[in-house]
Amino acid sequence: MEANKNPGTASTVLFFGGGPGNSSIATAMSLSGPCRMTPDGKKLMKNEYSWTRQANVVWVDAPGPTGFSVGPVEADLNKFINNMLVFVTQFFQKYPNLNTNVHLVGVSSSALVVTMLGERIVKSPGSKVDLKGVMMYSGVVGPYDIYYGCYKMAKDRKLLPQADSMQGRRRDLRDYHVGSSRESPHQRADGFLNTQAVQKDLGVSKHWEASNDQVFQAFNKYTAYEGIYHTTQLLDSKLKVLVVNGDQDYLTNAVGTTEWLFKLNGIENYGVKLGQVTPVPLKDDRGRAFGNIQALKYANAARLAFLEVTGGSHSLVLNEPVGMQQTLWAVLDSGLWLNMIMTNDGKVCYIDT
Repeated sequence: MEANKNPGTASTVLFFGGGPGNSSIATAMSLSGPCRMTPDGKKLMKNEYSWTRQANVVWVDAPGPTGFSVGPVEADLNKFINNMLVFVTQFFQKYPNLNTNVHLVGVSSSALVVTMLGERIVKSPGSKVDLKGVMMYSGVVGPYDIYYGCYKMAKDRKLLPQADSMQGRRRDLRDYHVGSSRESPHQRADGFLNTQAVQKDLGVSKHWEASNDQVFQAFNKYTAYEGIYHTTQLLDSKLKVLVVNGDQDYLTNAVGTTEWLFKLNGIENYGVKLGQVTPVPLKDDRGRAFGNIQALKYANAARLAFLEVTGGSHSLVLNEPVGMQQTLWAVLDSGLWLNMIMTNDGKVCYIDT
């Protein structure tokens, strides 16, 4: 989807949904695309939080056959990444006008995917993809640190003693679903995207589902992979890396992600140096703080930043549409790394202006 203004010079973002097996089209139709569905799921309305206001965005349904993608379930993670390398290369060969300031965005399980794909791109001989950065939202970055973060969050918030007490008092166990009777955006997308008229306009002829269980079963095991090496390779290649987590997210928690960040060590000791940066509030264009940021540019020109979103869950774009929209733009123009100063004690501070 081309940017609203000057698509020939605008940055290009490739977005990969999580799951694994979640269709990125659902995100485009409900959160970050130029249009979102009306509550009745029958029409589209303008989305003021669209990422396409300043960027070209490609929402990728992968691994196959996620969403509208077709074919058998991909064989394994390595072949999937290779297929994505071919796709990205051929896409920009076909649309060279969009090959400008390219950034990859991966959510949840796809955070690892975009780091691996980014590494393949920068190491691919003769690659002409203008890759500049990678963004990892609510990422499954490393199992050990994430599990440690789960334990620490539960302990610090005194959830474990509460659970022990409840376990001792329980008499029976039943499974109840308590929630709103209203349809979710993904359910509305199901009805909209599977209508004959919409599929004709899109040029597709496949029943769309928000999540593909076959893909999940085949690829969920790869969420146990460690992402330190691939992320370090990106930084060694002078790319930008943004890591974002919500402070209320237990599944991919900020506590464990912070521990993981400290282990990024390549040409520069990226993680340790980022840990010396004083977190400061990150504000939107209305002056409203929506999280705390640590950002650092290194001597080798690499850039690394960690944003912890206040009140953020696993679905950050849903919780904080304005903040995530403006954070994306700040990464694209590298403005997120401006206004950094070295204090007298040798620490780096990110100052708000």
